[in-house]
Amino acid sequence: MWPKPKDADVHLVRASALMAEMAPQNVTEAMLATQMIAANDAALMFLRRATLDNQTFDGIEANVHRESRLMRIFNEQLEAMQKLKGKASQQKVTVEHVHVHEGGQAIVGAVNQTGVAPRAEPKDQQ
Repeated sequence: MWPKPKDADVHLVRASALMAEMAPQNVTEAMLATQMIAANDAALMFLRRATLDNQTFDGIEANVHRESRLMRIFNEQLEAMQKLKGKASQQKVTVEHVHVHEGGQAIVGAVNQTGVAPRAEPKDQQ
């Protein structure tokens, strides 16, 4: 919403709507949501400045650089928010080849903090 609203009430309504959309569940999420809104607003401001008429090349470059850094920060904040909300994606690692030499040991199955989930043996090997 650029340019920035001159009316404080409009600004407050916009900020409230953004906070409601992010649905923070605790003070940490609310603080992070506030930082995300600020980072996004600042990034948009620098992007707008980079496109002003009669802008020098150095001015364009500096403003685009600032905007890029802020959007990178925003993306990091978004990942942090997803982790806080338990919506972060889990990485999956698939091991295709395991070599266990004489005297060595290997675990086949899911490993968690409480132990090992045993792998079911195929019927022909039981």
